[in-house]
Amino acid sequence: MVRVIYPIIGITVSIIISIIFVAQIIGTQRNSHIFAFHGTQYGNTDIFLHDVSSNITTRLTHHAAVDAHPEWSPDGTKIAFASNRAGGGELFIMTVATNEIIQITNNPNLSYADPTWSPDGTQLAFVADGGRFQQDIYTINLLDGNEKNLTRATLLPSVAPRWSPDGDVIWLSVRDAGNLADRIYTVNPDTLELIIHVDESDFSPGGANNHALSQDGLKLAFTVGGNELWVRENNTFRQIALPTLGTSRALIRQPEWLPDGQRLSMLVSVRNRWSWLLIDLNNETINHSTIVLRSYSDINWKSDTNN
Repeated sequence: MVRVIYPIIGITVSIIISIIFVAQIIGTQRNSHIFAFHGTQYGNTDIFLHDVSSNITTRLTHHAAVDAHPEWSPDGTKIAFASNRAGGGELFIMTVATNEIIQITNNPNLSYADPTWSPDGTQLAFVADGGRFQQDIYTINLLDGNEKNLTRATLLPSVAPRWSPDGDVIWLSVRDAGNLADRIYTVNPDTLELIIHVDESDFSPGGANNHALSQDGLKLAFTVGGNELWVRENNTFRQIALPTLGTSRALIRQPEWLPDGQRLSMLVSVRNRWSWLLIDLNNETINHSTIVLRSYSDINWKSDTNN
């Protein structure tokens, strides 16, 4: 592990105010729903928090580099993210209450992105991009810094790692370079055994992608064709009705389960403007966001178990 600490020295008043707001959100609004995301609201890509109950958006990072792919730690105190602030695509961890940032990786030969925490908080899984469609899922042990390639045997681009709640497997997407279709697999981080769960032949063309696993591990959401949302539960698939938002060409990306396992958020693009939807699967009621994201932005919800 590379411990490069980015202290808050010579901090501006605006950043101090941001830290105060973060402390208020984390410390006093314990029952609110909070998500982290990356966006370009201030001209460069930074990490933000949004509290749905108060409609407060708070900027977490203030750097000229690209900070992206935020992921809450299981205990809700830290956010892992990817950034090129050290030159290449590396992984960092921020302590949210203090804004202290620690660099976790340092490999000039690979570009790292899309980190996800193990349930016990001791490891990260992430995408390592070596160029020329060489994308693999790696893990890093946060205690000793050891990295491990989990998908080298597939010889195909592997993306979007997501730990199962019990920590036994990691869900991921594998793209078949021949027909450009995605399959959804699990990989055992110890044995490297790969098991397919959703085949591209079930949903063609394009296969299934943008998958998300509920926090109890019982529901799998994914997109098909860029504008359909599906959920698998008890080995049964159902399509979720979505609004047209005034156009039949709306694109959806990155469904994400809320901690209650009954609601899904997702990114929606209409005329190249990204915003987010919140869908209650019990009655299929839909709320459209009041914030508009100026670029494609990863959304990651803070777990209610930590509030």
